[in-house]
Amino acid sequence: MIKIPYGESDYRKVILGNYFYQDRTQYIELLETLGGSFLMFLRPRRFGKSLTTSMLRYYYGAQYAKDFQILFGKYDIGQKPTEFANQYMILQFDFSGINTVAEETTAEGFLNKVKKGVETFFMDYPKAFTKEQQKRVLSEMHPNLVADTLLTLHYTNGLEHKIYVLVDEYDHFANELISFNFPYFSQAVSRNGFVRKFYEVLKTATSNSIIDRIFITGVSPITMDSMTSGFNIASNLTLDLPFHEMMGFTAIEVSSLLQKLEVPDNQLDKVMEDMKRWYDGYRFEGEATQHLYNPNMVLYFARAYQPKKLYPAELLDANIASDYVKIKNLFNIQNKDARHLAVLDTLTQQGAIRSSLVRQFSLQRDFNSNDLVSLLFYMGFLTIKAADLGSYIFTFPNYVIKKLYNNYFLELIRNQTELTIDNIVLDNAIKTMAQDGNPTAFFDQVAQIVKRMSPKDAAHFNENSLKAIVVSLLHQQNFYYVHTEYETDWTYMDVFLEAIRGYKVNFDIGLELKFAKKAGKVAINTIFEKANQQLKTYLATDKFNQRTNLKSWVVVVAGDKLAWRLLS
Repeated sequence: MIKIPYGESDYRKVILGNYFYQDRTQYIELLETLGGSFLMFLRPRRFGKSLTTSMLRYYYGAQYAKDFQILFGKYDIGQKPTEFANQYMILQFDFSGINTVAEETTAEGFLNKVKKGVETFFMDYPKAFTKEQQKRVLSEMHPNLVADTLLTLHYTNGLEHKIYVLVDEYDHFANELISFNFPYFSQAVSRNGFVRKFYEVLKTATSNSIIDRIFITGVSPITMDSMTSGFNIASNLTLDLPFHEMMGFTAIEVSSLLQKLEVPDNQLDKVMEDMKRWYDGYRFEGEATQHLYNPNMVLYFARAYQPKKLYPAELLDANIASDYVKIKNLFNIQNKDARHLAVLDTLTQQGAIRSSLVRQFSLQRDFNSNDLVSLLFYMGFLTIKAADLGSYIFTFPNYVIKKLYNNYFLELIRNQTELTIDNIVLDNAIKTMAQDGNPTAFFDQVAQIVKRMSPKDAAHFNENSLKAIVVSLLHQQNFYYVHTEYETDWTYMDVFLEAIRGYKVNFDIGLELKFAKKAGKVAINTIFEKANQQLKTYLATDKFNQRTNLKSWVVVVAGDKLAWRLLS
């Protein structure tokens, strides 16, 4: 039985504890040869950034030289180490977990994180600084002064090893500030802000060779871009093709892990199909041929599957599910959620959006839809589907992220209609449709929302609006895949509910949705007849004609009235 390192980010613990580790040490040499000395690499949350910085810490830290073979000997870099192995003093900062509830707690939290990094530095190199010098550094009350005093003492003490600075989650706190306290974010990274001043000290120390190398991880470039010349020395490798697979798992690697978990050969393809739907789909460069799996999601599945060879009760990790709040916050940047919701409408109705990719943000100008789409991309809520004439088509990377968007969209519906949509009632309504073939309770929920749409929204209500409502409601359950525009021999079914493997439901479900602003009884009957024929065409295709457990309905909204009929 292999040990699954879910939630583990300390490289030494993973290796010495004989946890599963997918070798990424080959990128150390690549970073040295292709990257440069001052590097930034961005990936979404829970994508392996902390484990990577930890790997670099143990590889370059002079204090770990005696452990080189046990930590790296059996991996790629252990067979051909570079000249810089164990040649540095490591100064590491981790800016995750800062309390941003108030401006005071944010500034204090940043200072404490800087001091914590320095305290660890002193523990790692106890003979490099006197007790008096250590006390002097830690008595400073501003982050830039803490760093400046330390680096000055390093120079005056004439220490043998230069410094390698590692910064993990450099923007973790800033991403929260952007969404709910934009003015304070701008202040913190401006010319006199505490964040910018701290990074200016690091930049200065590179010019006099105290700091020889820097590696920074985070989620988006927006914080660093906002500092302009405060720290303009870093090479951003985020979108560079050679480093595309430095974090995350490829399909081959996921399949290999499943085999180590002893997934039966006759089930491997089916399990891979489910894993692909839920956890795959991340593509960070337009020319990349490999899609990447979110490593945290894969390890979550592996840990749950291994003991009893059963899927986890919920394929959506609760830690990921909580991220839908972050989507909500992003749509409210600069308090412009109304305008930004046009992006959400496009995504929920069409499943994709065309936009340019912003490589350098400037918050001195208006935060527009291209900025929003690009920020969603950097944070892992969108991925590149295709590149076309200088722009990209972005889409949801996988089913997990698609559910997060629909959770947020349903919250907007609740607020807009002032309806109390009880999740238990909704779940039971969908279960009744799945087990008994009776959709009445579910369609009643849809009808209530349609009826309560404001006059302004009703004027713009169309078939896509109806589909967005239906799909958002359906995404609140966990036993169906919710497919929209499901392809069937060059035709497309509006909504198809396919039972998730492992859940015993009696019926798969097909829905054809129609909308008319106003229609009399005769016209509605005509709409039903045409839609009925469309459904029959879909069901005659190879994808459906062997499904004996399929229930299909036509749903028609005329004005604020909803009617439905079983396929005849």
